[in-house]
Amino acid sequence: MLIFLLACRTEEIVAEDTAGFDQSQAFECSSENPTIQSTTGCIEGLSIGGLSMFLGIPYAEPPIGTLRWKRPVPITPSDEIQKAVSLSSPCVQSDNYGGVFGSEDCLSLNIFQPQEMNEALPILFFTHGGSFTSGMGSTSVLEAPPQLATKAILVTHNYRLGPFGFLAHPDMSAEDQAEHEYGTSGNLGLLDTLTALKWVYDNAETLGGNPENIMIFGESAGAISTCALLLMTEAEGLFSSALLQSGACTSISTPQEYAQQQGIAYENLLDCSSSDNSLDCMRDSSASEIMSIDASTMMEFGDSFGPNVDGVYIPQSSGDMLYAGDFHRVPIAAGINKDEGSMFVHSLGLENAEELEQTLSSYGLFWGFSDFETLFSLYSIEEFGSAQAAMDQFYGDLIFVCPTRLSLDMISYYTNAFGYYYSHEPSWLSQYPELDGWGSYHSSELTFVFGTYLSFLTQEEQTFSEQIMQTWVNFAKNDYSTGTQSEWTIYQPQLSTVSNNRQWLSLASNDFQMISGIHKDRCDFMMTQWFE
Repeated sequence: MLIFLLACRTEEIVAEDTAGFDQSQAFECSSENPTIQSTTGCIEGLSIGGLSMFLGIPYAEPPIGTLRWKRPVPITPSDEIQKAVSLSSPCVQSDNYGGVFGSEDCLSLNIFQPQEMNEALPILFFTHGGSFTSGMGSTSVLEAPPQLATKAILVTHNYRLGPFGFLAHPDMSAEDQAEHEYGTSGNLGLLDTLTALKWVYDNAETLGGNPENIMIFGESAGAISTCALLLMTEAEGLFSSALLQSGACTSISTPQEYAQQQGIAYENLLDCSSSDNSLDCMRDSSASEIMSIDASTMMEFGDSFGPNVDGVYIPQSSGDMLYAGDFHRVPIAAGINKDEGSMFVHSLGLENAEELEQTLSSYGLFWGFSDFETLFSLYSIEEFGSAQAAMDQFYGDLIFVCPTRLSLDMISYYTNAFGYYYSHEPSWLSQYPELDGWGSYHSSELTFVFGTYLSFLTQEEQTFSEQIMQTWVNFAKNDYSTGTQSEWTIYQPQLSTVSNNRQWLSLASNDFQMISGIHKDRCDFMMTQWFE
């Protein structure tokens, strides 16, 4: 059951542009098992519980050896039948116990579809979360098996993480520029996702889907990656809608010059600074050696890896690009969970007003707040019942809720935007005393969105999951009816410059309806502190 806690331009990255690939060129294949006649070869999967599954399909060459820290190279087509019956290794990451697991040979995707399809179905392309340092497209909360795939074609994928996917370095950028028109580094995880999406687009029809009806969606860091696709010129035309779960689209702001300092630190810590070729030296280092310096480097250069503003794929900060309308103007939905912060700070165990105000002050000073009197009044024991509950709500507002509101405010000016507010507290919380007070925590919606572990849910929750799945699939089809009688109306009218009647779809068991005023006073305050 603990699986429920897992969540959380100008130069093409491919050797040739495969958009509009002639499907008649696809490889012929036949088998008693489900097959895909793809652009890269015949792929054979398996059937389980009414679903056809194709697991561990490579979409890029293994990024190992001389390909480490290089743009993904699309997989070479094969004339042999490719067995896709088992999951590939996750990408290299920490096991949170001082060890490392996964492989650099990890760039694969997984496809789930109904065995019987009478019409072309929408394709839902999902990017997993995990702070860009952990997670995988094959975590069982997404694939055990996903009932969402009875309604649409579902695709999940792996992308490079941590220092393998998001480490920038001046020499990496210089090397990249020597091979391409414009040099970049540090956004390889994003380019992996783009490459996987290109594969899906090129093979949409053979999957039984519609290449004009692809929804990209992601959760947490995966939502930020999804936002990056909205900003990337190279992704134009590859999708028709986007849905962001608990990940603000304003989060990409680190200049590449700053991000490269992290790479220089790695070079020094790997004893490669005096080498004739620092990149060769770094590539000679083992994955374990690279991961062993992860923690010490992050302490000096920030608390996480992630995308940077490289001037090539991400030309400006994501907030600036949203404000200017410089993104793909497809229908976009974004939402948050009521208790986003509990997973991250509930363990602080704050017990009284003094501890609460000290902690709020520390965060406020770091984020440049000046009005501490209002901060203390908005996040008080009186307001939330306990010091820790107040802190949970502050962190959730600071990192997730208010940035998502800001993102929707800007997006909705240019295109039809939709907001949702998820507030269901899962029944399984009662089985884990250590999770008392977590509420509708960050990532707790995943099992309901994917329709997994349904046997662990109450009958009411199973119905709730069915309604959310149908709502997501309808959105992918540009149908804004929900899985209930409710209609998902737009967040606010386009060209609206005054944002005081924002509309959110409430996602709660037996309570799908449009509401407004989500965390309004708290987010109004955040805006004044961020932009005063």
